[in-house]
Amino acid sequence: MIPIEILSCAGLQSILQSRSFGNLWTLEISYRLESSDAKEALLHLIPRVSPELRCLELNRYIGKGIEEDVDISVRHQLF
Repeated sequence: MIPIEILSCAGLQSILQSRSFGNLWTLEISYRLESSDAKEALLHLIPRVSPELRCLELNRYIGKGIEEDVDISVRHQLF
């Protein structure tokens, strides 16, 4: 168990939607996943708010009762 509170996927989306990160080349984020729909929305949002992004590191922590679908390719979702 992680001893700190991890930002929810919805919270992360709210932060990303509140600003433009047009000059960002590298991004490392950690978030807590509540649903696969939230994950897909986040992965579609990142390239819209950071069009120059070249390096992305995602640290995803799965919430209780959520099954991670390992079949979805992050690269396919982002590009």
